[in-house]
Amino acid sequence: MLLLQLLALLSWVSPLVAREAVARQRNAGDRAVARQRNAGDEPVPRRQFRDHSYADLATHVTTHLHLNLTIDMEREELEGYVEISYMRVGVWDQYRDEFLLDVGSVIRVSRVVDMVEGSELQFRVRCDGQNVWQCVLLITERDTDLGKKRVRVYYRTNSESSALKFNGPQQTTGDKYLVSVTQPSDARGWIPCQDATSIRHPYTATITLTQPGWTVLMSAEETDQSGRVWRFSQTNPLTPYLIAITVGKLVRRDVSKKGRVPIILWAERDIMESAGDIISEKLEPMLSASEDLLGPYPYSSFVVVIAPYGYIFLGMEYPLMNYISAAALSTSQSPQHPNYNFFEVVAHELLHTWFGNLVTYKYIADSWISEGITSYYQKRVLGMAFNDPEVTKYYLKEKAITLQSYIRKLPLSSLILTNPVPGDEHPMAGLSLLKYNKGARFMELLEGLFGEEEVDRLCRKFLKWFANTAVTTEDFLTFLYMQDTMKLDNSTVDWTEARKSPRVEIEALLRSRSYKVKGLRKYESDVYSGGRTMMRGLASAGRLPYNLNEVAETWKTGRDGSHVKFKYVRLQLNLALKLMKEEVSNRVLSEKSYKKWLGLATRIDNKLNLTGLFYTDPDTFVSWAKFSTQLNYKPAGDLIPAFVRRYGRAGMVLSLLYTSSAAGNSEEVAKVIRDEYDTDVYPGFIGNSLRGFYEYVFRNLE
Repeated sequence: MLLLQLLALLSWVSPLVAREAVARQRNAGDRAVARQRNAGDEPVPRRQFRDHSYADLATHVTTHLHLNLTIDMEREELEGYVEISYMRVGVWDQYRDEFLLDVGSVIRVSRVVDMVEGSELQFRVRCDGQNVWQCVLLITERDTDLGKKRVRVYYRTNSESSALKFNGPQQTTGDKYLVSVTQPSDARGWIPCQDATSIRHPYTATITLTQPGWTVLMSAEETDQSGRVWRFSQTNPLTPYLIAITVGKLVRRDVSKKGRVPIILWAERDIMESAGDIISEKLEPMLSASEDLLGPYPYSSFVVVIAPYGYIFLGMEYPLMNYISAAALSTSQSPQHPNYNFFEVVAHELLHTWFGNLVTYKYIADSWISEGITSYYQKRVLGMAFNDPEVTKYYLKEKAITLQSYIRKLPLSSLILTNPVPGDEHPMAGLSLLKYNKGARFMELLEGLFGEEEVDRLCRKFLKWFANTAVTTEDFLTFLYMQDTMKLDNSTVDWTEARKSPRVEIEALLRSRSYKVKGLRKYESDVYSGGRTMMRGLASAGRLPYNLNEVAETWKTGRDGSHVKFKYVRLQLNLALKLMKEEVSNRVLSEKSYKKWLGLATRIDNKLNLTGLFYTDPDTFVSWAKFSTQLNYKPAGDLIPAFVRRYGRAGMVLSLLYTSSAAGNSEEVAKVIRDEYDTDVYPGFIGNSLRGFYEYVFRNLE
């Protein structure tokens, strides 16, 4: 049945898909023009690029932003204007008469108007040919006096925008679905603006749709809706990457109106009907637990939006519009706790309301303040909401064991938590999982020194003191060292000596190249021992079938047990598959050995149904596909193109690219990436890998 469904999916070519292909070809021309415009002309202005923005906040500071856009969902285009109110606060000698805005490479600016004088302003756009996300709009100001200014920039953009993803029927339950992809610095992908995380301002918006039947959401309050026109207002100052939009055929459920904060769920109808009750179950206790730890929820309502399967992340913390990918509903599920992993993502994005939205990191090097502190509180909120202390203990171990793997494998220079990202690299390079795991470990160190209550008190005071601002690591440490109840000595950090004090220990974790995680030896030993035992059971199945039966029983017991037990067994299974892949990859197999391994893969799949995890556990399916395709095992390999089309999560897509070569369908996968993915949405090494893969495939085909 599963295979028939997937064959039907692969063969489904509707008029809508055909129109999408035409739109992509049309938009590709805009992209080519955008990348080449002004080639050989004036170079991009060179200046300090620490916060990955051309915005010079020493001379110009945005105070308010208003959007007025018309969206055509069929043509996948946006057109209108952004009106920016700003203060001229200084003069920069090199560009003393110009206002600089970050702008996406495919945005086409047509006019700029001074709204104070009502006159047209001259402008030009310059792009760095090596880094197309580094484009700047230079607006010539007639009035260079200090004070209040207001300009209106008329522009259009389309589905080639790196900040917008028009998901087609393959990534949704049937209808088109527009979502934003703006973190960490890609508001410029759909709005010309001062796109720096260090700036914050309120915004308003008027959105008009060319076709009826859609719902518009933004990271702002809806103030009015009439026909195909929506109006929004966000009075809280936000950093630009939190300005976001959603357009889809969505239905609403009011989960709770009893508490101080209304809880609202938006999803496509099919998802709401099948999973709405499950999703709604724990939202209220999770919000309550978060407020108990960090203080009152700072926005008017807690809104969860189920984003498409093709969303690049599992979640995103936009205010009043928390994205949770539909893939989270089917990722690594335990039958006993079918929605637990979904709530892991919900907890993380909810907690970003405080660390991420209310207080934002100033530079990408300081993003651990958002991701690390949120990851630390995630385990505690889950334990409180599910009334299960084992959850908290497991998360401590899971984060720490991941950190240990980084310390073993990554270059030493990559292990400094506060590493700056060079200006010529995409800021996404600074959002590695190290920020999550090492940042959480930093908070656990504070907990070990002072206790949970003191850590919570510190965080609540920090949030109150720095609310609606952007902060650095130095801000956090200075505030920490000022606390009377968390006394630390003033020893100087010296990496050549053993750590002598809690203060040295704290700064060592933040700034050193490695950090030994204590108390993990037994847990690691259990996991790796279990994984190797499971591998031996799988790999010897041809000779000793009862071992495979034992593995199947272990897998069943894990899936039927507690969530923590399931994740533990699942970790062992994934390790076993990884070890078997390495075993096959490192051998030159004779025909006899190949047939034996292929027969083994068949028996494993028949017993454990790992190919069937395509929908219910995509992470384990990836591990299975990476092993089984080494043997050209067709049932798993044939599903790789459909998998890449359905799931947009960057890590999973990337891990299967070259696996498709072994499966013999790299051409089909490359075409999926070319047709379905905007590789600029996957910045840094991920985007480069995606582009490099399909360019390599098509070059060899020619």
